[in-house]
Amino acid sequence: MRKPVGKNSNNKETKWELPAVVVIVRSIIGWKTSRLTNASVAKRA
Repeated sequence: MRKPVGKNSNNKETKWELPAVVVIVRSIIGWKTSRLTNASVAKRA
């Protein structure tokens, strides 16, 4: 998945990429955890 990084050639790209990846991963994790909690609440009720 990751591109080989040359000497500082991809600095701007990685600086923009990392926050975007973090946001995407967090949104996916949040969506999964919210679904899990909703399912567990539904089972209890």
